[in-house]
Amino acid sequence: ERQMLSGNRNIPSPPTISPLSPLHKKGSTGSLTELATDECAICLGSLDVRSTSTLPCSHSFHAQCVAGLREFGVAACPMCRAELPPGPEKLYDEAVRRYFVIFN
Repeated sequence: ERQMLSGNRNIPSPPTISPLSPLHKKGSTGSLTELATDECAICLGSLDVRSTSTLPCSHSFHAQCVAGLREFGVAACPMCRAELPPGPEKLYDEAVRRYFVIFN
């Protein structure tokens, strides 16, 4: 572990996150503020695998929290502002429109 000398005290250097670390996220700079957490950044509740929705930008939230964003008209990830993928309602509407175009 690297040490920095500051006056008469040894102060440890901050940890670095390698791109191979499980804490490193796609597009991360490795700063401590970007570490992967196990809580939803929308409601601050703990995430569990069954209720988690991971967006294409690799940020994870509760599926219900993402649905709530869509209900309020928010179309971007609250962490990085990347565009949200279409929700199930929009996909259904598009499929129905295509069905009627093809079969009518």
